[in-house]
Formats: sequence, structure tokens, C-alpha cells
Amino acid sequence: IQKNVFVVFYSGERAKSKIVKICEAFGANLYQFPEEWNRQRWMIEE
Repeated sequence: IQKNVFVVFYSGERAKSKIVKICEAFGANLYQFPEEWNRQRWMIEE
């Protein structure tokens, strides 16, 4: 199985809504990433 990985950085709820719709149309898996720097660092280290 071949998979592609991509990361999208965005600002604002309107942009988020559009990005989510596009990802859903392509059947992409979405993963939440925390906004707080400390939690981001912890998540990356895990």
C-alpha cells in the first residue's frame, strides 16, 4: 500500500473548514495537533 503524507498549516476557522472539506473529499486521515508549544513538543517526542 502506497501512502502520501502532507502537513497543512493554516490560520482561521474559515481556512480550516475548507481544508477539512478537501481532505474529506480525498479520504485523508486528519490528526489534531495542539496549539500550545509545550504540548506540541511532548507530542513530537512521543
